[in-house]
Amino acid sequence: MQPFKSNKQQLDALEADATKLWIPIPDLVHIPTVGEMLGRPLSNRFIGNLITTYSPLQPGEQYFVQEDFFETEGGNMLHRVNFTKFKTTKNSWQPADQMTEEQSQYKFTVTSVEVKQVQDISIADYIRLGFTDGGTGGSIYFNGTAQESLDEWHDSQYPNTPYSSNPHGFLVSIERI
Repeated sequence: MQPFKSNKQQLDALEADATKLWIPIPDLVHIPTVGEMLGRPLSNRFIGNLITTYSPLQPGEQYFVQEDFFETEGGNMLHRVNFTKFKTTKNSWQPADQMTEEQSQYKFTVTSVEVKQVQDISIADYIRLGFTDGGTGGSIYFNGTAQESLDEWHDSQYPNTPYSSNPHGFLVSIERI
């Protein structure tokens, strides 16, 4: 089982029993636009190489999530995501990279990895990322609390990047262990 260092949104998704995770594709990776592809979709070979080369999670592999943690004198394990307001002595939180598989509260197998653009995420996948649809049951272009949630999520993944830029990412399906 391999370690996976997650960001806050991914930890929040796991806490909400999400079955999918979103991983932004690094800015240094050039993904051709529709215009550059003359209207053709990206090839399966290109997508496969993109996943193999740049996705930190690979299909069929098992992972445990590393996160900041604190072990009490009694041996209890506290995970920072569950105790954001918990006060400890200075420097008592251990950094994520020191967490072992046995200490992790989240373990999963990757069942698939897709390359998607933000605006192509379906409402069903949005819900699987740990969010609700605000009761609209509609497409990704909905109103109200769900849209606000989507905007907040987009801003956390792509700071200083407008939604209209429609960035790519890896939509990773997981199964809990």
